[in-house]
Amino acid sequence: MKLLFHTAFAFGVMAISSCSVMEKSSSHGFESGFYSVKSGDSLPMSVYLHIDEDQIDGYTLADSRQIFRIELSDPAPSGATDWKFQKKSMDIDITSNVFKFRPGLYRQPAQMTTDFNAALYAGWRHDTHIVTYRKTPWISIGAK
Repeated sequence: MKLLFHTAFAFGVMAISSCSVMEKSSSHGFESGFYSVKSGDSLPMSVYLHIDEDQIDGYTLADSRQIFRIELSDPAPSGATDWKFQKKSMDIDITSNVFKFRPGLYRQPAQMTTDFNAALYAGWRHDTHIVTYRKTPWISIGAK
Protein backbone atom coordinates (compact mmCIF):
# COMPACT_ATOMS: atom_id res chain seq x y z
CA MET A 1 0.00 0.00 0.00
CA LYS A 2 2.82 2.38 0.89
CA LEU A 3 4.66 1.58 -2.37
CA LEU A 4 1.49 2.26 -4.36
CA PHE A 5 1.07 5.64 -2.65
CA HIS A 6 4.68 6.65 -3.33
CA THR A 7 4.45 5.52 -6.96
CA ALA A 8 1.21 7.44 -7.51
CA PHE A 9 2.68 10.53 -5.83
CA ALA A 10 5.85 10.41 -7.97
CA PHE A 11 3.79 9.94 -11.15
CA GLY A 12 1.55 12.88 -10.19
CA VAL A 13 4.52 15.17 -9.59
CA MET A 14 6.05 14.19 -12.94
CA ALA A 15 2.75 14.73 -14.77
CA ILE A 16 2.23 18.19 -13.29
CA SER A 17 5.84 19.22 -13.95
CA SER A 18 5.86 18.01 -17.53
CA CYS A 19 2.79 20.08 -18.43
CA SER A 20 4.51 23.19 -17.15
CA VAL A 21 7.61 22.52 -19.22
CA MET A 22 5.57 21.85 -22.37
CA GLU A 23 3.59 25.05 -21.89
CA LYS A 24 6.75 27.19 -21.62
CA SER A 25 8.55 25.47 -24.48
CA SER A 26 6.15 26.75 -27.15
CA SER A 27 7.31 30.36 -26.86
CA HIS A 28 10.62 30.00 -25.05
CA GLY A 29 13.63 30.72 -27.20
CA PHE A 30 11.84 32.31 -30.17
CA GLU A 31 13.57 35.66 -29.95
CA SER A 32 14.96 38.18 -32.42
CA GLY A 33 18.11 36.98 -34.15
CA PHE A 34 19.58 35.30 -37.21
CA TYR A 35 17.54 32.40 -38.63
CA SER A 36 17.27 30.22 -41.69
CA VAL A 37 13.75 30.70 -43.11
CA LYS A 38 11.74 28.43 -45.40
CA SER A 39 8.30 29.38 -46.70
CA GLY A 40 6.18 27.01 -48.76
CA ASP A 41 8.21 25.55 -51.65
CA SER A 42 10.91 28.25 -51.61
CA LEU A 43 14.57 27.59 -50.85
CA PRO A 44 15.82 28.36 -47.34
CA MET A 45 17.39 31.81 -46.89
CA SER A 46 19.33 33.42 -44.06
CA VAL A 47 17.61 36.46 -42.54
CA TYR A 48 17.49 38.55 -39.39
CA LEU A 49 14.13 38.28 -37.59
CA HIS A 50 12.71 41.04 -35.42
CA ILE A 51 10.02 39.36 -33.32
CA ASP A 52 7.29 41.37 -31.62
CA GLU A 53 4.25 40.14 -29.75
CA ASP A 54 1.95 40.49 -32.78
CA GLN A 55 4.27 40.36 -35.82
CA ILE A 56 7.51 38.94 -37.21
CA ASP A 57 9.63 41.08 -39.55
CA GLY A 58 12.34 39.53 -41.73
CA TYR A 59 15.35 41.51 -42.99
CA THR A 60 18.07 40.57 -45.49
CA LEU A 61 21.60 40.19 -44.18
CA ALA A 62 23.26 42.03 -47.08
CA ASP A 63 21.44 45.38 -47.07
CA SER A 64 19.07 45.17 -44.04
CA ARG A 65 15.91 45.77 -46.07
CA GLN A 66 12.63 44.26 -44.95
CA ILE A 67 11.60 41.32 -47.13
CA PHE A 68 8.53 40.01 -45.29
CA ARG A 69 6.15 40.66 -42.40
CA ILE A 70 4.00 38.03 -40.72
CA GLU A 71 1.01 39.40 -38.81
CA LEU A 72 0.30 37.01 -35.94
CA SER A 73 -2.79 38.91 -34.79
CA ASP A 74 -4.64 38.35 -38.10
CA PRO A 75 -6.43 34.98 -37.79
CA ALA A 76 -7.04 34.58 -41.55
CA PRO A 77 -4.50 36.52 -43.64
CA SER A 78 -4.82 36.52 -47.40
CA GLY A 79 -2.34 34.19 -49.07
CA ALA A 80 -1.35 32.58 -45.75
CA THR A 81 1.55 30.15 -46.03
CA ASP A 82 3.48 28.03 -43.55
CA TRP A 83 6.80 29.39 -42.28
CA LYS A 84 9.66 27.37 -40.80
CA PHE A 85 12.41 29.14 -38.84
CA GLN A 86 15.60 27.31 -37.86
CA LYS A 87 18.52 28.46 -35.75
CA LYS A 88 21.68 26.50 -35.00
CA SER A 89 23.95 27.59 -32.17
CA MET A 90 26.40 26.41 -29.54
CA ASP A 91 24.90 25.63 -26.14
CA ILE A 92 26.92 25.61 -22.90
CA ASP A 93 25.24 24.75 -19.60
CA ILE A 94 26.54 24.32 -16.05
CA THR A 95 24.55 22.38 -13.48
CA SER A 96 25.34 21.78 -9.84
CA ASN A 97 24.06 19.79 -6.87
CA VAL A 98 23.76 21.54 -3.53
CA PHE A 99 23.83 18.26 -1.63
CA LYS A 100 23.84 14.54 -2.27
CA PHE A 101 21.96 11.90 -0.26
CA ARG A 102 22.83 8.22 -0.39
CA PRO A 103 20.48 5.79 1.37
CA GLY A 104 21.95 3.18 3.66
CA LEU A 105 22.86 -0.19 2.10
CA TYR A 106 24.27 -3.40 3.55
CA ARG A 107 24.70 -2.18 7.14
CA GLN A 108 26.14 1.14 5.99
CA PRO A 109 24.38 4.22 7.39
CA ALA A 110 22.74 6.79 5.15
CA GLN A 111 25.06 9.57 4.01
CA MET A 112 24.46 13.20 3.16
CA THR A 113 27.30 15.24 1.70
CA THR A 114 27.44 18.95 0.90
CA ASP A 115 30.49 18.79 -1.36
CA PHE A 116 30.36 20.92 -4.48
CA ASN A 117 29.34 18.80 -7.47
CA ALA A 118 29.08 20.36 -10.92
CA ALA A 119 28.71 19.23 -14.50
CA LEU A 120 29.46 21.10 -17.71
CA TYR A 121 27.55 20.44 -20.92
CA ALA A 122 28.58 21.79 -24.31
CA GLY A 123 26.93 20.89 -27.60
CA TRP A 124 25.10 22.03 -30.71
CA ARG A 125 21.57 23.32 -30.39
CA HIS A 126 18.98 23.17 -33.19
CA ASP A 127 15.88 25.33 -32.62
CA THR A 128 12.95 25.02 -35.01
CA HIS A 129 9.87 27.25 -34.83
CA ILE A 130 6.89 26.86 -37.15
CA VAL A 131 4.18 29.42 -37.93
CA THR A 132 1.27 27.73 -39.64
CA TYR A 133 -2.35 28.49 -40.40
CA ARG A 134 -4.99 25.80 -40.29
CA LYS A 135 -8.69 26.09 -40.91
CA THR A 136 -11.14 25.28 -38.11
CA PRO A 137 -14.94 25.36 -38.33
CA TRP A 138 -14.88 28.89 -36.87
CA ILE A 139 -11.63 30.65 -37.86
CA SER A 140 -8.10 30.06 -39.06
CA ILE A 141 -5.49 29.82 -36.31
CA GLY A 142 -1.99 31.25 -36.62
CA ALA A 143 1.32 30.98 -34.72
CA LYS A 144 1.88 27.46 -33.48
